[in-house]
Amino acid sequence: MPLQRLLSEFDYDTDFVADLLFTIGNESKQHLERMQSSLQQEKPIAPNELQRIAHLMKSTANTVGLYELSSNADAIEQHIAKLAPSSDEQRDEVNKLISIATEIHDVAQKLLREIDT
Repeated sequence: MPLQRLLSEFDYDTDFVADLLFTIGNESKQHLERMQSSLQQEKPIAPNELQRIAHLMKSTANTVGLYELSSNADAIEQHIAKLAPSSDEQRDEVNKLISIATEIHDVAQKLLREIDT
């Protein structure tokens, strides 16, 4: 159903939707890798960068119809501003964003495969 919604939203332009999903998959993967790397290297990401990632994940989740994830990313975006950069709470929020980015990436890849069939 998400694929049909996307197609109808973009006038059934499968090439555009495929390009959009490809971009979403790539960008979510880049953000995912950035966040995972920061946790592994114990180098916290600046709060403004985390807020930007959360904002992008919020918008992206909304675009592909993952409204609950969009809402979760919005809450994270708001909460990050109140946290110390290297706090345990910030790491918890990064882990939540990693889960969101992973799900967005997986959904984008799944929908892209559906277009190709």
